[in-house]
Amino acid sequence: MRKTLAVAALAGLTIASSMIATTGQADAHFRRWGPAIGFGIASGIVAGAIIANSGPAYERCGWLRQYDRYGNYRGRAWVCNY
Repeated sequence: MRKTLAVAALAGLTIASSMIATTGQADAHFRRWGPAIGFGIASGIVAGAIIANSGPAYERCGWLRQYDRYGNYRGRAWVCNY
């Protein structure tokens, strides 16, 4: 789940930054937005890192089939993946 979220955040950031870089007009007044865009991208990276490292959003629990080393079915066990 964490890797998926990190990849999605990175993809969104890449797409957003490429759109900003390609859709702006080349005029002298665009310079005043430079620091704001830089701080926005930096805060997005920091927020994405915090969200990615915050841990799982939910516990995934369920019944899991148990087998011995010979492949014989031994029953079920309740397992939660953290």
